[in-house]
Amino acid sequence: MRSTAPLAGLLVAAAISMATSTSASSATSVPVLGIPQSFGAHSQGWGHVRPNHLYNASDGSGDITLITWSSWGSTTAQGIGKNSIFKPAGGYYRQPVRIQLRATDVGPCGATGQPGYHHLYVREPSRPGGPYGKWRVWTSYHRDLCTKFN
Repeated sequence: MRSTAPLAGLLVAAAISMATSTSASSATSVPVLGIPQSFGAHSQGWGHVRPNHLYNASDGSGDITLITWSSWGSTTAQGIGKNSIFKPAGGYYRQPVRIQLRATDVGPCGATGQPGYHHLYVREPSRPGGPYGKWRVWTSYHRDLCTKFN
């Protein structure tokens, strides 16, 4: 009579291997928002899945907090957060306003090729309580978030 232990051991090893590779590939298939170097060393949130805080290492208007995302992983991810906006005569309004975000163009991102959103568009009111303005590129000087900031 032959032992089935070697066959059982192979089946268990195969099942573990398949489970491990499936979970690893699904973890890396979730898109990130750009790469960590999108805006330099002092930026925050870039290169992460569903970041709840983004900072482009600029001024206060480049700091979006309390972000919640919907439809992350689809062609376009929608987000809402809080952002400081400039007063017409200079300085910032006292209270941050709601800002809408739209991450688009999923594709290979950075050196690893992990899927990532390449572009971020935002719109915000020009004054607290005002209507949302037009959609615009998050920052005009750096359009592809999957390339390193120079």
